Amino acid sequence: MPHHPVRSSRLVFVAAVVVFVIIAGLVVTGHAAGFDRSGLLALQNVAEEVHPRGPVWMREAARDLTALGSVSVLGLATLLGVIWLWAAGRIVQAGLLAVWMISGSVASFLLKALFSQPRPDLVTMAPQVFTSSFPSSHAMMSALTFLLLAMALGAVVRHRPEARALMAGAVLLTVISGISRVYLGVHWPSDVLAGWSMGVAWVALACWLAPGTFLRR
Repeated sequence: MPHHPVRSSRLVFVAAVVVFVIIAGLVVTGHAAGFDRSGLLALQNVAEEVHPRGPVWMREAARDLTALGSVSVLGLATLLGVIWLWAAGRIVQAGLLAVWMISGSVASFLLKALFSQPRPDLVTMAPQVFTSSFPSSHAMMSALTFLLLAMALGAVVRHRPEARALMAGAVLLTVISGISRVYLGVHWPSDVLAGWSMGVAWVALACWLAPGTFLRR
């Protein structure tokens, strides 16, 4: 983290919210439509049927990897993180981690209900989904969960390289989860970008308001 981590958290929060607002404005006004269509089709094989590029096994792998942003996987990851902090004697931190994860889930649900944007319909035989498109809850919640877990655990580990490795892994999992949603044709690129930005905003807000839990001293 920079020399003034709490101040930096505030700046990151403001920047991430601004990015989200800009993306949301482009989506609502229809100005993101061309970018979204081009971005989604860039990952597709366009013929008589539109389907993800690459062999069949790659599509199946993407279906597996997209579960990284699912409620069940992220819920289990959060539970394990809370148990780890609790076992390490960080009871307050464990409780705060659970609170921030739950509040993020509520925020994601409310944002989807507010915008209520339709899902892409370009990809043949895309996985079935039951919620609206914007923002991507997979992208938002994977960013929130993996990054916040990495920061909470990284604040406890003794060596800085270990904390950096945790953060690198969190970023990788977040990126994979988001890209898989576009690859499978269930989200527009703007959905994922907005989800990432709001996930980062929630992480920054947690670091701003609860620095003792999520920032290294």
